[in-house]
Amino acid sequence: EIVDLSALSKAEVSNVIGNLITILPKYLLMGKSVKLGDLGTLRLSFSSEGTADQKQFDASKISGAKIRFTPSPKLKEQLRDLQFELETPEDKDS
Repeated sequence: EIVDLSALSKAEVSNVIGNLITILPKYLLMGKSVKLGDLGTLRLSFSSEGTADQKQFDASKISGAKIRFTPSPKLKEQLRDLQFELETPEDKDS
């Protein structure tokens, strides 16, 4: 659908997405947030084990690194009025 909505070929779209996947970790590991326009922002978060004082803390206490996505206000607005319906097995057969 992206190809149909743009002047880019399938190979060009794949190339851009592939380059994003290659470059993204570099900036996340630098502690930067990566804003993807009206889509939203990606950032790295992690958990750590607490210590009584700063001298006892080291990198081994850090765990659970995750990529967090925060949708942009525009995307949140577009999804604000979502409605859900329960689909029954009979619905799938028709």
